[in-house]
Formats: sequence, C-alpha cells, structure tokens
Amino acid sequence: MKYLPRRTWLGALLFLIFVGEPTVGFKSGLFTNPAGFIALASLYLVLFLLYEALVVKFHLTNGRLVLLTFSIYSVVVTGLLHGEIGDYGLHPHNDFATTLIRIQCSMFPPFAYYLLNKVSKRDVKRVLPVSKALLIAVIYILILTPTHRFGVTKVVDTFREAPLEALFYSILGLISLVAALMPSKPGHRYETSALTIWTWILFGAAIIPLPLFFVVLLLTMIIVTVAYLRVPSWRNASV
Repeated sequence: MKYLPRRTWLGALLFLIFVGEPTVGFKSGLFTNPAGFIALASLYLVLFLLYEALVVKFHLTNGRLVLLTFSIYSVVVTGLLHGEIGDYGLHPHNDFATTLIRIQCSMFPPFAYYLLNKVSKRDVKRVLPVSKALLIAVIYILILTPTHRFGVTKVVDTFREAPLEALFYSILGLISLVAALMPSKPGHRYETSALTIWTWILFGAAIIPLPLFFVVLLLTMIIVTVAYLRVPSWRNASV
C-alpha cells in the first residue's frame, strides 16, 4: 500500500467528482452496476497515480496541467479509448455539446488538486515512477479491451466512425502533450479566497447527479478556467 496512501484515494475521488462523473455515472447506470462502478473507480485511481508521477517528474504548472489533461484525458482516455470522439460521426447534431465536453474535461484537475492540497500533502517518496504508472495504465486498458466498451478496439471504432475528427484531436493531443512536458520553472502555489469560492461552487455543481447541474458545471468550469489562464500567477503556479 506504499503508493496508495490517503492522498491517492482522495485525489482519485476528487478527479471523479470534478469531471462530472456523478451525473454521468448515475444516468448511464455505472454507479448502480457493481462491475461498472469498480471499472470506473479503478480508472480514476490509475489516472491519479499517473498524474502524480507526471506532476512530480515534470514539475507541472496549472497551465501545463490543462494541456496534459486535454491530451491524456480528453483525447486518449475518453475521446479514443472510450470512443466519445466517435459521437461527431454518430450524432452530428450534438457536435457543439460534444466539443464543449471535450474542452471541459481537460480542465478539471487544477480544481481537484486545489482542494486536495488543502487536506493532504504530497509525499514524493510515495509517488510512483512514471514508467510504473504508465505500465499500470497499459495493463488497465488491456484488461478492459475485451469488453469492447473501453480500450484498443474502441480506438479502432472511433477512427472508423469519425476519422477526420479522431485524427484532428490526435494531432492536437500530441502537440498539447509535448507542450505540457516541456521544461519550465513553476512558481508558488496559487491560493486566494476567490479561487476557493469558485472551486467549491464547481464541486457543488459536480456532486449533484442531475443533468442541469452538469450543464452548470460544464459552462462554469470553462469560463472560470479561461479566466484564470489569463492570470500568469495561476497559470504558472505549481500543482
């Protein structure tokens, strides 16, 4: 349990909440299906282990964390491995909503980390090396691939359903990943009463499992993140 301290469990839970899974999970039935819930919870546990490894190794800032999340979560995890980019081909009438979700789900980690850092300090000695975190992620993907709901086969399906969009997002994701992992010197952590209030507003909208509150979360998180990305002290602050 060396690499699964209290901080890891809390971080995985906050990731799950801030991205809006309470609403999605209940609406899709994942939260009432034991196997589905275990798979979903495991995803965010694996994801948080990987994020902690990358944050420590590359000294990520809030701005670079958003870029990283666009690449890893918005494009790879949900976009390709879960096939959500395929919605551009399957449900073209929902293109605007699909795009908004791709944007919003690249913005949640800075807020999750903001609350997490207030209650749990990172112990770098208990953070996995990037290589081990990536290996765990690959194993998770391979285990779920036979379900045909998540994994390698879904990537193939996504490129078949929306080839241009899948290629476009893949290229953007690669560019974002390179930019996120470039060397930089992060500043001090950014903490203000205004950011605390906005973070709790987002948490409140995220934890209520109703579609209306998911829409509030979606729009508010995009607006707040864009506003704070314009603030150098937040954008360049350490995670």
